Amino acid sequence: FFERCVGRCLRPGSAMLPPPRFRSSTVSVVKRRRSRLCRILAVAVPTCVIIALQIHAAGHFEESIELEASAHGRRMAAEASRHVNHTSPPAPRASAANGSAHHAVQPLPPTQCSRHRRPYHVLVPCSLSVEHQWQARLSYHRYLRLKESDPCSDLGGFTRLLTSPDGKPDLLAAEMPTVVTRQLKRSGRCDDCDHGFPLLNRPWAVRRLLAFHRKEVKEEYILLLEADMPLLAPVDNGAEGGAAPLSLVGVESRALKASKLRNETKAVLRRWHSPLREVAPVGPSALLVHKRQLEALAGPWLNVSLSLRRDEAASSALGPLLERWAWSLAAAEAGVAHQIRPTLQAEPEGTGLSEVGLFSVYHMTSELRVGRSWNWSKRAFTRSYPPRIPPLPPNKGAKKSTFAFVRLLNDAVDAAGRRWMPLYNRTRQNRTAQLASLEESIGQTKQLILEQLVVPDADRRTVDAVDRQQGGCGAGEGPPRCERTAAVSPAVVSPSPPS
Repeated sequence: FFERCVGRCLRPGSAMLPPPRFRSSTVSVVKRRRSRLCRILAVAVPTCVIIALQIHAAGHFEESIELEASAHGRRMAAEASRHVNHTSPPAPRASAANGSAHHAVQPLPPTQCSRHRRPYHVLVPCSLSVEHQWQARLSYHRYLRLKESDPCSDLGGFTRLLTSPDGKPDLLAAEMPTVVTRQLKRSGRCDDCDHGFPLLNRPWAVRRLLAFHRKEVKEEYILLLEADMPLLAPVDNGAEGGAAPLSLVGVESRALKASKLRNETKAVLRRWHSPLREVAPVGPSALLVHKRQLEALAGPWLNVSLSLRRDEAASSALGPLLERWAWSLAAAEAGVAHQIRPTLQAEPEGTGLSEVGLFSVYHMTSELRVGRSWNWSKRAFTRSYPPRIPPLPPNKGAKKSTFAFVRLLNDAVDAAGRRWMPLYNRTRQNRTAQLASLEESIGQTKQLILEQLVVPDADRRTVDAVDRQQGGCGAGEGPPRCERTAAVSPAVVSPSPPS
């Protein structure tokens, strides 16, 4: 290819050749130079291209991660901005001593809507765990879908409230609106420690958000969710007629209701508040609350959580539900009632629910089972991303909620494509496969070397028997081959493994 190109440049009449009157004496020189130049280019150019590709492939992988995450974040923000009106272009916020905010998208209500809107801000507290990463990405993808399909709903902005040990963002901060706060100190007994209970970071992060990053939440209402609670439909804020709800809008949790029936739980709750009927089994998820109300209850929520954790009897009785019961106790002590809305959240289990269209939030709390051959649980993906779920057969007993969840997860996986599996996870898997292949090849090489150096016992016994029949290995005399056979005995030769 290069020889053809260079030859075309040096064809007769080209500017690189001398004029016709001097050409007769220089044609041979030009031909030699042309062939030499063609050979040099034909070797040098492909070699440079290959070297450049190798350098690019062996470049800094962390930079490629940040570039891909940043590009994806810009694409997601552009997709959201096409369907949402903004007050002003989002500008980077300066990092504070207590945390940092990144790419907060704060939309204004659409101007052409037939109904009166009262928007709320979707707030999702998360940690740095892999489980919370894929759950947050699923929730944010579903939020964008609903925002696109129904711009006149009460859906407002979205914030992923991240707690990290050093208060620094992760790679997902470039993909979705994120506010970062420093998490509690691990395994301590102070007020800034988690007392060996990482779930205390949830009230801690909410309080710090409202104290130091209150401007990030433009809306007057907040929909507080967990990472494993993607939206099925926009939550109605009850704004018809312009009247705001007078109480917290929540849903009775199945786990809290079961826990409240135990005598140990009743004894602990009576010690903190009486009468017991005022303590609603409503953990703050899912919860629709006014921003000022949440700001007033965030401090008591954290204080009650710390007090319950320091009490050994209360901590043992409440178990992993301690932080959720602390919210109910703090609200009861403040005299704030909860408006129970059963259709706010769905908690399917087993084969699922027959009707899912009435619910607004899907809680991935229990294992899903279809027949004896299919089951799915979020607890199987605490350290890895879930793959795409194959379509379920229609006649195996699965309910509508199970089909809805499969479509929801597959939609997020298909939309992300290669980006669904994090780059560092793919790199770790590739390195693990390379190490496994290297160990296998080393083992095969070692086995071949041992087979070449060591004669098996059965073969050695056969050789000795043949030699004795030939009279070569008699008492005290034998041919050199018997000495060689004994010299390669496994008891004598102990080869070292290959380097």
